[in-house]
Amino acid sequence: MEGMQAFGRRHFPELDRARTEFVCLECVGSPDLCIVEAEGMLRMRFYTDASRDALERAGAEAGLKLTRGLRTVAATDALIALRAGYATCTLGGVDETKFPSNYHWPSDTPDNLDWDSVDGAVEVCLRYVRP
Repeated sequence: MEGMQAFGRRHFPELDRARTEFVCLECVGSPDLCIVEAEGMLRMRFYTDASRDALERAGAEAGLKLTRGLRTVAATDALIALRAGYATCTLGGVDETKFPSNYHWPSDTPDNLDWDSVDGAVEVCLRYVRP
């Protein structure tokens, strides 16, 4: 999250909270794309309702069913923007266990990415930013 913190220090003062949205991509190389509903270690922070719903619509337009209802106790870059008051959502990836594939394991290599999932994430994001 250090990169996002640095981005925030540099750019948040000039970004209008009423007109700026953030979409975080998290582990999209896992086989099943999902909309992360909330995140937090000590306190669960829900992402913006309208952003989550817009992400779901973008997935439908891309011909993808995005899994809903998942939360994470991990911390993603999205938390920085969310806590700063920006509309924020996260498009994530999970496997059949509802956990990201190869997450921080030695097997977390390009060879083990699900490239169809990565391509799907790109399509969802394109439709999200161009409604």
